[in-house]
Amino acid sequence: MNILKNNRIFITGASGLIGSSIIKRLISEGAEIHYCGRNEIKQISGRNVFYYNVDLSSELSINKLISKLSTNDLCFSSFVHCAWSRPAQENYSKRDEYFLKSVIDNSRSLYLLSEFFTKNLIRSKSSSIVYIGSIYGIVAPDFEIYKNTEMHTELDYQYLKFGMNGLSKYYSSLYGKYGLRSNVIILGGIENYQPKSFIKRYIEKTSLKRMGTPKDVDGPVVFLLSDESKYITGSLLTVDGGYISK
Repeated sequence: MNILKNNRIFITGASGLIGSSIIKRLISEGAEIHYCGRNEIKQISGRNVFYYNVDLSSELSINKLISKLSTNDLCFSSFVHCAWSRPAQENYSKRDEYFLKSVIDNSRSLYLLSEFFTKNLIRSKSSSIVYIGSIYGIVAPDFEIYKNTEMHTELDYQYLKFGMNGLSKYYSSLYGKYGLRSNVIILGGIENYQPKSFIKRYIEKTSLKRMGTPKDVDGPVVFLLSDESKYITGSLLTVDGGYISK
């Protein structure tokens, strides 16, 4: 259908599990894609796809990206923030040590990029920001689902995801008069080779009795970026199979 034709979209975290699925869908909808991720995605290279090598944990690297985009005077129609660093998840025994690193790195990249793109996006008559959030930005974790696994969820992750919701609402209120919409997708668990015991306990908490897949995220992102949602802003769109409704 190409409902995003002539849209210039910047997406972070594009080489991750969810981001890579989103970016392929955006390309199929006719968008011009600019993205950063840990690696360039060779399968999607083309004349309407542009990769930026950026370290989102580095203020210098982020500012270099902003400077480059400003120098080229690119006007974007949308910004999708999918990137997230979770150092304490991989080093849970050092979660106290990694809390501040996570808060600083994630907050800095979220803030600097959001500040740049909000001011860039309002140059368009209609524009959209989509943040990929989490059910843990809405409800407390149920630690029983992690029982007898090596999986964990971290305090900094919940702390930051709650903050992302507030940030999005702030921008929706501040820049709504310019036609900028800002929304968060409240994402539930995505199946990705987790232990069977975890998956079983998790799906028992959902209404649809399954975990999500990356493709379950694509449609809501396209919807929030398109004119089909032109009267939706400051919203938290829950995509969780009914997890938090039970």
